[in-house]
Amino acid sequence: MTLVNGDLEDHPEFHEGYDVFLALHYDSDTYDDRGAFWGRASASQTSEADDRLGTAVWTAFQALPGAPPPHFERNNVNVTSYYGFVLTTPQTPGALVELGVGNRRPEDFTWLRENEDAIAEAVARGVAAFGGMSVPDQYLTGAQFNAYTAALQRQLDETYATRADLAGLRIVGPVALKSAVPLRKLTAAQKAKDGHGRPPKGRKR
Repeated sequence: MTLVNGDLEDHPEFHEGYDVFLALHYDSDTYDDRGAFWGRASASQTSEADDRLGTAVWTAFQALPGAPPPHFERNNVNVTSYYGFVLTTPQTPGALVELGVGNRRPEDFTWLRENEDAIAEAVARGVAAFGGMSVPDQYLTGAQFNAYTAALQRQLDETYATRADLAGLRIVGPVALKSAVPLRKLTAAQKAKDGHGRPPKGRKR
């Protein structure tokens, strides 16, 4: 395994194998024109899988309305020898996608920033397709997911508070969304301590 500026030595987790390694970039302002492309490591033990991964992500990305046009002639040594390709095991498929050109071409610059969610979905669809999976047509953005989980937490808190009140219990502190404790596990000792319900078995008032 090749060391790059000591990265593998400094970060032993990079020795681990992953399902894929995918680097998403937008190109420097070298080109006074719009354009996107993808590439892979020139020396790769997984070239066939690299090609399938890059093609799957690229196909989903290019299907987006207004996506920067392809310019594969721009593929160069900065891509084929990209340091990130050696930060995982040699058996990890990898690809680098240049999603567009930076500030010199405001069309790409603006489009990339106005379509972040759509680009993220396209990338997810591409990776899923590479892995033989599918992504639902409707998905939650980060903001929607946060709002959904917050509403779900409020609903959970209200439900548990109601059930606890009916059972003569008092819930102390928030109920964790991922590890909600069944009401039956709120101990009788807690009930007695808080002055609710009957005392624990074996104790008298």
